[in-house]
Amino acid sequence: MFRNHWHYCLPARLLNMRPRLWGSIALLLVLFAPLTLSPADEDGLRALGHSLDLPAHVAHADALVIMGGDTQQRLMPGIELFQQGLAPQIWYTGGSGHGRAAVAQAVAIGVPPEAIYHLLGNNTWEDTQQVARTLRENDLHSVLVVTSWYHLRRTLCVLRHHLAGSDVQIYYQPVGYEDFNPDNWWLNEAGQKAVFSELTKFGFYWFQYGLALGEC
Repeated sequence: MFRNHWHYCLPARLLNMRPRLWGSIALLLVLFAPLTLSPADEDGLRALGHSLDLPAHVAHADALVIMGGDTQQRLMPGIELFQQGLAPQIWYTGGSGHGRAAVAQAVAIGVPPEAIYHLLGNNTWEDTQQVARTLRENDLHSVLVVTSWYHLRRTLCVLRHHLAGSDVQIYYQPVGYEDFNPDNWWLNEAGQKAVFSELTKFGFYWFQYGLALGEC
C-alpha cells in the first residue's frame, strides 16, 4: 500500500511575540550569544533550551518517522519504538547517502526490509514535505516523529505547516543526548553548537517561510 516515492534572560512572553519580532531576536541571539555566555545566566539559558524541547507525546501511529541528520542518536530510539509495536513501518528521511546507510543499519538490526522506507530530502523543510505527501497519498491519519530534542519544535512546526487542512494526528518522541540536554546545553561545545544552529535555522525559516519559534 505504501508508495515509495537562543547575557540570556528570556521572559516567557517572548514566545508569544509576533513572528517578525521573534525572528529578529533569534538572529541577534545567535550572533551575540557566544560572546556573552555565562553560568550566571543559568535560568535564561535553561529556559531557552526548554523552548526548543517538548515532552514526549507517544502513541500508536500509522507510520514512524525518524528524521535524518543525526543517525547515530536518532536511529536506535526510533527502532526501539518500532519494535514496541507503535507503528507498522519506519520512514527514514534525509539525503541519499546516509539515508541508505541508515536503512541498511536498521535491517541489519532486525527491521524487516519491507517495513522501512527512505524518504529523500535535503533539509527539514523537504523531509517533512515528503512525510506530509506520503501520508496524504496513502490516506494515513497518524504519524510518530522521532528526532533530537533541540530539533523537535521546528520539525513539528514545519510538518504541521505542510499538513495544514488535514486530519493527521502527530505524535513525537524527542531524543536525549548523554553530553547535553535542555538544562545544561551551554556547558558543552556540542550543545552550544546544536542550539545556536537551531536558532539560526529558525531565523532562516522566519525569513524564508514566515514560520517563527513563538508560533510553533
